[in-house]
Amino acid sequence: MENNSSRGRYTLTWMKITLIVGVLFAAVCGWLWMDYGAMLMSVIESASAGQDSANELSQEVGAQMAGAGFLFLVQVFLLCVLGFALGVCASIEMLFWSLWILRAVRNLRMVGQTRFSPWGALLLGWIPYVNVVMHYFVFCDIVQRQESYLSSRGIKFNPVSMKCAKAWFVGLIAMTVLSFAPFSLFVTLLGAVLTAVVFVLYIKTFGQYIEAEKSVYACWQDSVVQQKVDQVLRERDLEKAVSEIQQAQFDAPKADETGDKPSEG
Repeated sequence: MENNSSRGRYTLTWMKITLIVGVLFAAVCGWLWMDYGAMLMSVIESASAGQDSANELSQEVGAQMAGAGFLFLVQVFLLCVLGFALGVCASIEMLFWSLWILRAVRNLRMVGQTRFSPWGALLLGWIPYVNVVMHYFVFCDIVQRQESYLSSRGIKFNPVSMKCAKAWFVGLIAMTVLSFAPFSLFVTLLGAVLTAVVFVLYIKTFGQYIEAEKSVYACWQDSVVQQKVDQVLRERDLEKAVSEIQQAQFDAPKADETGDKPSEG
């Protein structure tokens, strides 16, 4: 078993960074939408309806953006930088998460059984749409196995809030359903809010899990040390028994010689 604390800690840290960058990105998008959103929606609606006014509205939006000058450039620059940063942070987060889930399942398999193999748990967390449902079951399984092991050892721990886990699971399903809905301001805002809420709930349950994961590793280390101590004691007892047998075999001939020696007189 390997200590998985560093992987879990890095994953949790990058989750929080990704959430912060995502909120900033959404704020800049909202800022742009407040300035140009209404006109852009008019262009989209006119174009979808096949109206000739779409070209006129497009030119008007373009003129307004050009007239905004420096402020518009700042908005676009921030949007590009934060979008790139969000992609980088999310990629690093998923890298550490992948390393963490592999080791988490492997560690649990050293003290018990899990329904999913390490690579199975990883793949089910990466396959689009499948991961929305299956990662929840993978997470519930490792939580159950971990808490069962700690309980059997009499270790006190703070259990993972399964209410929060069920909440982010429902939120993920809702986000998936919303992704197929027609574009609208309401759907976009609702999707952004759901994403933030799901992220916060997942961070909470993940943090609870990795805290208990430290106890699993410490308990396993104690059991390994105890096994080594027991082995040393058994070897000492064996050596003592062998030594006593050899001493008894060495003393037996002397006793026989003493008994066979004729007495004087």
